[in-house]
Amino acid sequence: MLGNIAYRDCMQGILYKELAKDGDDITPELSKYLIDEIKKINVKSLEEYSITYINKKLDAITNCQYIPVSLIDDLELPGVLKMMLNGSGLHGLDIQRKINNGLKREFDKDPPNPFHMKVWLDIGAKIDTEVKNKLDSGLKRMIESNNPFFARGWLSLGAMIPDFQQKLNEGLQKATTVTKAKQWCDLGASVDSDVQLKLNEWLKQSLKQKLASDVLDCVAMGATLENLQQQLDGFLSSMLRENRPDPTDAVYLKEAGAKIKPEFQTILDSNLERAAQENSITQFKHWLKLGAKKTDKTRHFINLAAQYYAEDNNTPGVKEWIGLGANNPYSQDNLNAMLQAKLQDNQPNSAAYLLELGAEVYFDIQAELNDGLLRAINEDGRPSLIREWLDMGARLSRRQFCKRVEKADVSSN
Repeated sequence: MLGNIAYRDCMQGILYKELAKDGDDITPELSKYLIDEIKKINVKSLEEYSITYINKKLDAITNCQYIPVSLIDDLELPGVLKMMLNGSGLHGLDIQRKINNGLKREFDKDPPNPFHMKVWLDIGAKIDTEVKNKLDSGLKRMIESNNPFFARGWLSLGAMIPDFQQKLNEGLQKATTVTKAKQWCDLGASVDSDVQLKLNEWLKQSLKQKLASDVLDCVAMGATLENLQQQLDGFLSSMLRENRPDPTDAVYLKEAGAKIKPEFQTILDSNLERAAQENSITQFKHWLKLGAKKTDKTRHFINLAAQYYAEDNNTPGVKEWIGLGANNPYSQDNLNAMLQAKLQDNQPNSAAYLLELGAEVYFDIQAELNDGLLRAINEDGRPSLIREWLDMGARLSRRQFCKRVEKADVSSN
């Protein structure tokens, strides 16, 4: 039973530190996991235990590298015992209040960031009347200041204002750039006949100015290609004839409806080969989208690229090249040895790739994952790293905390 208490105190301590962070530093997946675990832990009456024993246990917990915050008021303890524990500097923790306060802290920032607020709502912050009014006010402010990108953030939080659709349409009608118009359309603005004319004009200008991404956006918003197909095809053809054509822009034009003539197949294939030789995964994928085909020389280069990434310990890159047709450069022994090394070196994402590439588990991988998660929480704190450990199945276990409490007991003796 005391093991349950120690486990819960440590879990609450981790949660307390997490909820004290700013929205951009917090890991919502970790907070929700901790809250769920705390709810599962059953703590019975401590009345039968002496104050000395409990205090000894609490002293041991302080060596776990967490802030030990006990839900003292919720424990079935005699009043005198609660007073003793509160007198030691510990106090009750209202988890919901901490979460709600985190959301309020984000509102107090200037300017408030709706994407950071969403983290707290994902964890479980409550939206009362005051919060709802602030959300609606944020959405109204962004729309009136012609900022559809952040308006989308407020909208995702549940904000709404009167005549919302009308204001979106007005924002689109006032847009003076393709990018801004696309943002209004992404929010749900409707394209009327006046906007349609503006889009058609922007499409002509974008083709004339050779702006491939704007061409795609105009077409996506509804601009008509009538009488412009030949010009669009010519734009793509002239691009492919360049010495080192940009495949990203070429993909934009193809998605906008440009057609590639059969005589360009050799150019496509040679650029695919060059992308493999230069070890550029992104460009290689783009040339494949454009219809390039692999030659024997290209296959040779992608095998060399995979081998280069393997020697450079770039496991994600190796997986990418294998997915594109390269041979696996790792032996089974290499994969197995690297798996444990990556876990111990705090690289869970790379370890996950190794498992996908066929690494065999010959050790207690759950214990390694759990220890990695604990290290990330205690020593690193980056949300991205904590999330990677959780994604791999890492969890916090009683065994981890019991070991720390036992070590503390031994050192105190």
